Amino acid sequence: MPLIIPLERRRMLGGDRNAVPICIEDKGRPLGFVLAVIDNGCPITALFPPALKRMRVRIPDDAKKAIKPLILGGLEFDVYPIGEKNIVFRDAERKQVKLSAQFNAAILRDKRKQFVSEFFDMLIGLDFLTQHKLNLDFAKPELFTR
Repeated sequence: MPLIIPLERRRMLGGDRNAVPICIEDKGRPLGFVLAVIDNGCPITALFPPALKRMRVRIPDDAKKAIKPLILGGLEFDVYPIGEKNIVFRDAERKQVKLSAQFNAAILRDKRKQFVSEFFDMLIGLDFLTQHKLNLDFAKPELFTR
């Protein structure tokens, strides 16, 4: 049976974005709720500082920064892996669906522009969409499997 996850269309940073309210779990423990923006142009799934702070997620001291920065809208972010966690969605029938994801922390390099990263708690990127074979239907809007 195909999985269907309904999305919300939100106006953010001058454009329409597909987003979904989710819960993030670490080792079965809920960390908190965020509004995750689906970004099929972003290679990774990332949490931004406001969500990291709210959920008390720390970047491990031994975390290696990615060699290449994440570039979103012309802004550069340093990327740090923070481990695997579960994303808990509600499907079209309102049932809980848990899918694992490799999470990253995205920290804006230019602190003077920090306000920009406060618009997003989280981006769900291509890594997650590909891993779980999820497709994005812009018209409905929803994520679905075949």
